[in-house]
Amino acid sequence: MLAGLAATWCLLRLGPWHALPPYGRLLPAAAVAGPLAAGLRVPAAGLPWDLRAPLALLPPLAVLAAAAWTALRCRPRSGPGDPPLVLESPLRGGTVCLLQAGGPTVNRHAADPCGRAAHHGCDLTVLGSGLRWRRRRALGLMPAANESYAAYGHPVRSPCDGIVAVAVDGLPDNEPGSVDPAHPLGNHIAVDTGRALVVLAHLRPGSLRVPVGARVTAGTMLAAVGNSGDTGGEPLLHLRVETRTSSCSPGSGTALPLRLAELSGVPLRGRRFTVSG
Repeated sequence: MLAGLAATWCLLRLGPWHALPPYGRLLPAAAVAGPLAAGLRVPAAGLPWDLRAPLALLPPLAVLAAAAWTALRCRPRSGPGDPPLVLESPLRGGTVCLLQAGGPTVNRHAADPCGRAAHHGCDLTVLGSGLRWRRRRALGLMPAANESYAAYGHPVRSPCDGIVAVAVDGLPDNEPGSVDPAHPLGNHIAVDTGRALVVLAHLRPGSLRVPVGARVTAGTMLAAVGNSGDTGGEPLLHLRVETRTSSCSPGSGTALPLRLAELSGVPLRGRRFTVSG
């Protein structure tokens, strides 16, 4: 029974549930139904427990060990001297879902050995509302048009106070399923807080509203979500925090942990929260 629960937890944590309808999360319940029914039958039927064959315990113990290892690898890694920077959500006016966040098991940015500035980075999307969207992130599993994604064109606001240090525009949006590895961040903005550099990437071309040197406050309109750069294949917003260097350019520093003010606990892939407009 414990192994069944652990396996279900792994499926819910590691599976791409953001790409499936909301009821898709009910599917892993099948992994618990069988062991639960078998376990409840033991005391109900008065059957004795037989532990004379310890090898029978190895499979469930292996599942429990794998679940524990997965839980450790899901947690974001940070040193004791790296207090997280608390940011407001740059996406507002709906339900926000974390597509990439946490440790290397659930975050492709944390698993990148070369992207030391992005190890604590998060990818965010917006879930659509209304009868047409039904809290899905897209109209279909992998639609061919950017407009079929709820996040595309969604306003991006500044998550902090600071000065715009970098503003890159003019790169085209990719078609869903394709990426631009030559420009990993695509169109992006970097806000210098004085302590750190906050980077918002994969913005829609022509949507940037602030020039370099502009002073912004939390909530200032910056741009719109696009599909430029290496998004992984669909429109989303990449958010990360780096140490501030003399050049104030994204990628020149090292990653710093972050927290979202509207989200309780650490950012992890699959977590959702609602932010009013």
